Amino acid sequence: MRFESKLKRNFWINVSIATTPDIAVAIVLAVVFDGGFIGFLAAYFGLQILYFVIWMKNSIFSWTHFQLVGRKQMSKHLLDFLLENKFPDPDDHQVSVDGYFYDIINDEELPIEMRFRATHEIATLNAYGTLGQAQQLMRINMAYEDAIEQYKRSLAGTHA
Repeated sequence: MRFESKLKRNFWINVSIATTPDIAVAIVLAVVFDGGFIGFLAAYFGLQILYFVIWMKNSIFSWTHFQLVGRKQMSKHLLDFLLENKFPDPDDHQVSVDGYFYDIINDEELPIEMRFRATHEIATLNAYGTLGQAQQLMRINMAYEDAIEQYKRSLAGTHA
């Protein structure tokens, strides 16, 4: 259950906590350089621009690395995981990686150990979202999609 009032309150608490160090630094810079209110605003927004540029650089680097080598490596590890745990053959049409694992979790004919492993994978994926690691979650989902496709092809070879 979620209360909108609690979400709003938590949002403002988090904003207050997150901006306090920036405000303190901006005040110190405004005082040291005798910038007054305009100096404070310049320092505060300068910090925000700096943070954005650093985030952009890290984001570009992470996605470039993922596309060049990380996706293939991660997909291989995830494929090995799927093969090692002998997950069931994925359907020809999957809505998402989560959907594949939820299908396993909800299939009462499968061994409970396999259903627990699928639950663990869902929990792991959800943890990235909960921690605000949206880009990492996207990369993992993309690699998992590749791995599940490869897994389906590898199982098709064993059924022939």
